[in-house]
Amino acid sequence: MFSMRIVTTSQYQAAPIPGLDTTTSEFRDSDVKRVPVLRIFGSTPAGQKTCMHVHGVFPYLYVPYDGTQPADRYLRQFAASLDKALNVANRSASANQQHVYKISIVSGM
Repeated sequence: MFSMRIVTTSQYQAAPIPGLDTTTSEFRDSDVKRVPVLRIFGSTPAGQKTCMHVHGVFPYLYVPYDGTQPADRYLRQFAASLDKALNVANRSASANQQHVYKISIVSGM
């Protein structure tokens, strides 16, 4: 067990490390080019300063899906639209970079 008091966090994108990070997206049927890495700065209970790089944590969001569209087609179209919006936001409107790793349909009761 490792204990630290968190002072601040940041994140960066890095090439995946085989055996540590996911390297393929089954949803996209393609290689993953970049993965998010959380960088956590803090100190241990003994006062040692530390920086921890945390792999395997992907950002996520929930979007309502009413089930009226065919799921497979709708999910792929949604992923392509989200990729395009992120590329435009990153000032790379003509880029074909894929940002969406996976989409899962979940339900809550």
